Amino acid sequence: NESYRRVIFVHMSIDKPTRECQWRELENRKSGWGDRWCAIGDWNDVAKVEDKKGGRQRSQASLMGFQSFIANLGMTEVHRKGYTFTWGNNRVAEGFVEEALDVGYASLVWLQDYPLTQTTTMFKSSSDHHMLLLEDEPPNQQAKRRFQFDKRWLSREGVKDVIQATWEGQIGGTPMFSLKEKVKKTRVALLNWSKYFRANEKQHRENLTLQLKEMREAEGQRNWEEWDRLQKEMDEANKSEELFWQQKARVEWLREGEQNTHFYHAWVTQRRRTNSISRLITEQQRICESKEEIEKHVECYYANLFTSEADKYQAQVLLSILSRYHNFSGQKVNTTKSSIFFSKNTNAATQREACAIFPRIQVQKSSRYLGMPLGIGKLKKEVFSFVTEAVRKRVISWKNKFLFAAGKEVLIKSVLNALPLF
Repeated sequence: NESYRRVIFVHMSIDKPTRECQWRELENRKSGWGDRWCAIGDWNDVAKVEDKKGGRQRSQASLMGFQSFIANLGMTEVHRKGYTFTWGNNRVAEGFVEEALDVGYASLVWLQDYPLTQTTTMFKSSSDHHMLLLEDEPPNQQAKRRFQFDKRWLSREGVKDVIQATWEGQIGGTPMFSLKEKVKKTRVALLNWSKYFRANEKQHRENLTLQLKEMREAEGQRNWEEWDRLQKEMDEANKSEELFWQQKARVEWLREGEQNTHFYHAWVTQRRRTNSISRLITEQQRICESKEEIEKHVECYYANLFTSEADKYQAQVLLSILSRYHNFSGQKVNTTKSSIFFSKNTNAATQREACAIFPRIQVQKSSRYLGMPLGIGKLKKEVFSFVTEAVRKRVISWKNKFLFAAGKEVLIKSVLNALPLF
């Protein structure tokens, strides 16, 4: 049953030999847990140095036993949320010690099916241990995933027809708008088609597994030609599955060999956890953890970063950056060879204040950065007219009237290659 899951609650002994016996007991029982399981509770041990605060620091050698146990069970730590340490000895001053003894671990398949699994530390005043809240899908945390082309589609019938039918549809508007809409509609069509494809792919693998299992029970009386055919189909299905996870894991260095699907599962799961943002510290040193707060803070940060108005304070900040760069690198910006450019909506008073902070820097009405014009408005043809003019001047300087059509094409390409690309 694919929906079947098991949660193991643990309370390990404070005695190390007893705790090691408990580890072996769990290792022996693991085979009866299935693929989807999570073990959570008081382990009375830590796997990382940073999981202990205060007292004598744990050595790496003292952590190896618990680390080996975690590796033997093939479990991965569940993402933590809230206060790091779950136990304290309630002593005063220098004798105070805290440790993250209560932790959740899960199997690879569990984390693959429930990648947003997390534990939240819940304060409990009546105990020296905090409680853990285990959530397999925290509310309002499901993010919309971006579209990604599946390489397996290329070997399946029907994908070409889906793309062709969508691409040949008539869409009004400018060529660029038509292209954008066709790409969008093709993406939606592929997603709808892929739902049927994924269901068939999964059902096909299950049917092959069932047929092979039944034929194996027939022992030597099986139809060996049919057995070989089913084996080849299963190999192709496994390769297709591995190709999918290899693409998601973005692993290019591992090509062929044994079946590496579980490796790709682990890689993808780890990358998802790395790419997720569970909390942010604001400029006011306040921690925000909810999805709405994080989105609002990120949006405000970039809005302020890219839309801050020019004023005297911003000019002073820029001057301090140049000064720090000089102190760290030993390289000083030559202000006499530098210039400052103001956008059209910067008033005259602000321009004078900024120029007073940079007295030797020249003011330019228009400027370029890496050959690119700054302050591009609606009249793009006029702004970029210097490109066509540069090509015209370079071409006209050659005796191009003596060249045939092919020679003129080579000439123009060589001239264009010598110009900046826009």
